Amino acid sequence: MVDFGSGSPAVFARIVYIDSANAYLLGTRDFSYAFAIDPAGGHLKHLYWGAAISPDDVITLAADPADWAMNTPDTIDMRKPGALWRGFESVPRAFTEEIIAQGGFRFDEPTIAVETADGRAGLILRFVKHVIHDHADHRQLTVALRDEFAGIGVELHYVVHDASSVLTRWIEITNDGGRPVHVTRAASASWALPASRPYSVRNFFGHVQGEFQIEDVPLVHGLRRLGSRTGTSGHRGTPWIAVHEGATEQAGEVWSFSLAYSGSWDLAPAPAATAEPLGSPCMRAPPSRRAKSGRSRLPTAAPGRSLPN
Repeated sequence: MVDFGSGSPAVFARIVYIDSANAYLLGTRDFSYAFAIDPAGGHLKHLYWGAAISPDDVITLAADPADWAMNTPDTIDMRKPGALWRGFESVPRAFTEEIIAQGGFRFDEPTIAVETADGRAGLILRFVKHVIHDHADHRQLTVALRDEFAGIGVELHYVVHDASSVLTRWIEITNDGGRPVHVTRAASASWALPASRPYSVRNFFGHVQGEFQIEDVPLVHGLRRLGSRTGTSGHRGTPWIAVHEGATEQAGEVWSFSLAYSGSWDLAPAPAATAEPLGSPCMRAPPSRRAKSGRSRLPTAAPGRSLPN
C-alpha cells in the first residue's frame, strides 16, 4: 500500500466517473488525480496528478490522441505478430499507463510481473468493471482488470480521504486460472509526473543515533533502486521519497509518497523518454514489497483468496 500526498489538510474528498470521457477524477480541493480507459482495448491511461482540476479538464486530457496512438490493436494484444515492427521500443511507454504489466513489448519497469510454473511470463490486462464506495470519511474506487488467457485478475484500489490531501493506493492479484503462478513483482502502484522537467529525488538514510539523514540527488537516466532486504524498514532506509524541481522548504511543487509496509521493500525511481522531441525526462516509480526470494507463489485461488500489496 502506498500513500501519495501533498501533506496539507483538505476536505471534500471526491471520486467521479466521467462517462463522456470514460475517465476517473479523484481528489480534494487541493489535488487531483485522473486516468481514463482506452476505448480501443480496455487499457488504462494515466492522465494527471497535481493541483486540483475540473471534470472539463479531464475530458480535454482524455481527448488528446497523442498517447492513444501508441496503443493500436497490434500493441495492446502483444500476442499478435503485427506488433513486431515496433522493434526495441517499449510500447506502450510506462508513463502513459496507469498500471504496467510485464509482457509483450513493454520493457519499462513493470508494476506487475508473473511467471507460470513452466516459465512463461506476461500479462495482457483489460478493463472489466469499476465500483465506487462512499464512506463517512473517505471515498474508495476499485477498478477490476483481467487477463482471460492467464486467468489472472488484478484489482486497483484508490482511497481519497476527507481529512488530508492523501491518495492511498494498493493492488490485489487473484489467480483462478487452474494452475499456480509465481509473482516476481507486485508494486502497490506506479505513477508518472509531468515531462520536460529536471527532477531531483529526496530520500532518507541513516544509522543508529543518526536516523533520517536527507539525500537529495538529480534524477539521471537509468534506474535508481532504493530498498531494504532486512525484513523491516528502519534507520538504514525509509520507504519514502519526494520528487521536486528545485523546490525549497517555502516554495515549489513536490510530489511524495511513502510505502505503508514494515517488511522488505523496494522503490525504483526512473526517468523515461517521452514521445516529445529530444526525449524529455518523465519521472515514475513503482513502490513494492520485496519477497525474500524475489518470488511469491500464488496458488489457484479459493473463493476470496488473493495476494494484496
